[in-house]
Amino acid sequence: MSIALILAAGSQRRWEGSGGIGPKQMVDIEGEPLLARTIRQIKPHVAHFWIVTQQPDIVAAFPDLTWYKPHRWTVEAVSACRERWGLRTIVLLGDVLYGAKAMYQIVTDKQRLTFYGDTGEIFALSFMQPVWEPLQVALDTAIEHAESGARHKAVGKLWSLYRAWCGLPLNVHEGGADKCFRHVTGTRDFDYLRDYEEYRAELNTSGALSK
Repeated sequence: MSIALILAAGSQRRWEGSGGIGPKQMVDIEGEPLLARTIRQIKPHVAHFWIVTQQPDIVAAFPDLTWYKPHRWTVEAVSACRERWGLRTIVLLGDVLYGAKAMYQIVTDKQRLTFYGDTGEIFALSFMQPVWEPLQVALDTAIEHAESGARHKAVGKLWSLYRAWCGLPLNVHEGGADKCFRHVTGTRDFDYLRDYEEYRAELNTSGALSK
């Protein structure tokens, strides 16, 4: 059984600090909220899915689909959700706009564990039941690193988990050469208001996205 976890619980500091209003996961994407779009994309490919959040606005918007899980970092959220991991688990990020090609690459992957991203970001993770135990070890390593007070771009994020999985130093934000890393295109995340404004400007110039 495949399940999906859509993580939508970021602190919003960069988004709100740059002038963003409301949860960034709810920005309008061609007439529908970003989270609703991601749900529409993933729903046909999994038996169950949950929005993992601690944001009241998101709980109110999706009361029957949300799972309230307080946590500090992405890696902690993935670990906290272990009771709902499936035979195959897909982890998506709620503030990422997934193009149709990127989502197809994610849902059709057959490897036991794969990180999906580009040279700057990791946008998704999928894993199967046989790697649960070594993945939990990597998650614990990444969480301990974050709890130690480390301060760098990858702290607590999927990059940190990827590097823990590969046995690499966690204080570096780079990678992507390992066989468990798959480069995907057609995604973008909205950390700052300017990211969304750039997307809107490009959309006005080039036309609608492929849904």
